[in-house]
Amino acid sequence: MKNAFHGPEELNTALLESSQRLMESCDGCLLPFDTYCMSAALRSMDTVRAYAALAEIDNFNGCCILTRSQLDSLVRLNRVLLQPTPHTLAQQLTDGEKLRRIKGSEGKKLTDGYLVELLARNNPWISPAYELLNESVHLSPLHYKSMMAQGLHQQDGVVRIQYMGDSSHVKTKDKVGLNTMFLKTTKGTASLLRYWASRRTNNADTQAWRAKAEAAGAI
Repeated sequence: MKNAFHGPEELNTALLESSQRLMESCDGCLLPFDTYCMSAALRSMDTVRAYAALAEIDNFNGCCILTRSQLDSLVRLNRVLLQPTPHTLAQQLTDGEKLRRIKGSEGKKLTDGYLVELLARNNPWISPAYELLNESVHLSPLHYKSMMAQGLHQQDGVVRIQYMGDSSHVKTKDKVGLNTMFLKTTKGTASLLRYWASRRTNNADTQAWRAKAEAAGAI
């Protein structure tokens, strides 16, 4: 995988630049959705570094799990951003409420499946990616196939399972496809951060929360 993944520099630069834009737009007043965005950015940067390390040692299954984590950040950030009151929703999440138990402005519970459906409307690759990556997180037939591909041998009545310690049994096209998926997912998060930075100041919820902070003497 290391030959197809060119390291974390490009991705983390995109995340850093997007985060800096957001911080500049906050002008010293971070509100709940701003801190939610920054949490997503830092989580994504950590995941990029971890993915690069696993790609270097050709650990395909580990990279699948990290791509699923990266996709989780993207779909959650996207849905909170769609909420007419993103700061209010972000504060609920900061206070410990589960997103899947909250009803969004459209009246539907914000389950993982629904979050994926929303993002997939303009990004159709998201749904099949989500289904595939879920198999990598949960013990599934995907892992059975991986075991069989690495080698299950029977000789003289003794069954031996080979552990190869790398992903040489995985097809190159699958590795390239996973790298592409990780790149698109990470860049998607950076893009949402930039979008929020450009819309934040004129957002009605931002203005309401800022007014409350000013009245309380917090800024």
